[in-house]
Amino acid sequence: MNATSIDSSNAHGRGIFFDGLTTAHHDVVVELAPHTLQVHGVDGRVLAQWPYDELETLPSPDDVMRLGRARDAVLARLEITDPQLAAAIDERSLPVDRTGRIERRLRAKVIF
Repeated sequence: MNATSIDSSNAHGRGIFFDGLTTAHHDVVVELAPHTLQVHGVDGRVLAQWPYDELETLPSPDDVMRLGRARDAVLARLEITDPQLAAAIDERSLPVDRTGRIERRLRAKVIF
């Protein structure tokens, strides 16, 4: 499941999508467009399109990045297991901070 392409401005990889309406999970292609994370079904249909600044990290095991759209009435979520794709999302989305860089910055401001 590690078919991630991070070489271009539009990175993409695979994930598992839960639409929030049913318990079914969908194998999906995740595309990192310039301003949005796009979730495509295997048929190419767009299942979700979330702006990077509206992403939120949801509780998950260490080896899974679980995302949702903040303040969304539908509890859709996306799971990413590919570390390269997860890092690319982390780089594009300020609210997503798996590296702890924001926490370190805030801690440094408090200390100084």
